[in-house]
Amino acid sequence: MNKQQLIQSKEVEILYSQAKVSIIAVQTAATMFIFAMLDYADRDFLLAWLVVFSAISLVRYILVPIYFKSINREKHYRRWKKLFLVGTTLSGALWGIFACLVLPVADPNYTALTILVISGLVGGSIGAYAISRSAYFTYASASILPLAFVLLQQNDRTLIIFGAIVVIYYLFMAAIMFRLSPMVKQGVNLQFENIDLLRELEAEKQIISTLNQELETDIEKRKETAIELLEAKDRAEDLAATLARLSVQDGLTGITNRRGFDEFMAEAWSRASRHQSPISLIMCDVDYFKGYNDFYGHPAGDDVLKKLASTIEQRLRKGCDLVARYGGEEFVIVLPDTAFGAAFIVAEKVRIAIEQLSLIHEKSEVSQSITVSAGIACAIPETGMHSPFLIGQADEALYSAKAAGRNRTYPSASIEVSSSSAAG
Repeated sequence: MNKQQLIQSKEVEILYSQAKVSIIAVQTAATMFIFAMLDYADRDFLLAWLVVFSAISLVRYILVPIYFKSINREKHYRRWKKLFLVGTTLSGALWGIFACLVLPVADPNYTALTILVISGLVGGSIGAYAISRSAYFTYASASILPLAFVLLQQNDRTLIIFGAIVVIYYLFMAAIMFRLSPMVKQGVNLQFENIDLLRELEAEKQIISTLNQELETDIEKRKETAIELLEAKDRAEDLAATLARLSVQDGLTGITNRRGFDEFMAEAWSRASRHQSPISLIMCDVDYFKGYNDFYGHPAGDDVLKKLASTIEQRLRKGCDLVARYGGEEFVIVLPDTAFGAAFIVAEKVRIAIEQLSLIHEKSEVSQSITVSAGIACAIPETGMHSPFLIGQADEALYSAKAAGRNRTYPSASIEVSSSSAAG
């Protein structure tokens, strides 16, 4: 392969290296958006759209590790790039199809939300696809141009104005892409240029006496290049840190999401196993939350979940304990180096604090305000024991708390056996 082919292969590698995070982010946004739209468009179409979109995202996600495991990926970089462009085109086209078949909806706020989501995803994709104009424009054109077309075809003056704004936004993003892409490509070129410079340096050492002045000039240039590379590296690390933080943060409540919980739990379990220290787990579930959502509406339910997350977080040890949104209205609290007695006190403090928020819940069968049920499990890891065991025990305890009437805290059945050993 010549140098130009190596550079193009490297550009494809960069596309795939950034793909996982962008696919997860877009899939998360699509899922949340569809569920937000369930009451304002045809449910069957929305769910069918989400299934197709998720299938495409899954295939794109699976292609990433396949690409990196491929032995001859550099040689077949054109084929891999075509596969990538097919994925971006299909993903963007689904957003365009959504706009054509759904907009406008009865509630203008959700029409505006749709415009904001599609435009936001197009703007956000610049960072992921900056290395490749074709990747960006296949995605952006397939998603935002149908949106603009639909809006411009309406008889409503406001929607036509929105359509014009979307067209201007697309052109503005295109202009940014045309300026940004060469800069990113230049960074890739610099990597290969540095290799050439190192080779030249070895040759220059043999004639150092006659090329001393030229070598000094070359060193100065390399210093400038190194500074630029360090600055680019710092920016890339900052971006990676931001993306990593977002990947483990729940988009609604701001606390840790399920993925972040899994990572934290694995580390805490491993640490407890090494030190033979107790680890406790509390699972909380909002009582009759479905009835709350049905009666007060999902936006009100979302506000409740945010308040509960903040209330729980305030009652934990900062830097030691973790609260995460486990799913829907369910929260999980990890308490490393904590025996059952202390964990029970934390659970009760949380339960009572939530009850004292006095968030009205007329559809609850246990109280006139929002309450939670909690299950506790505690263990000192033994050989052959893994963290899913503790999660399962806490879940069973939560089920027992619900069966006993809710708004209460129940220990796992295994506590009676293991609590004496974990009490230290």
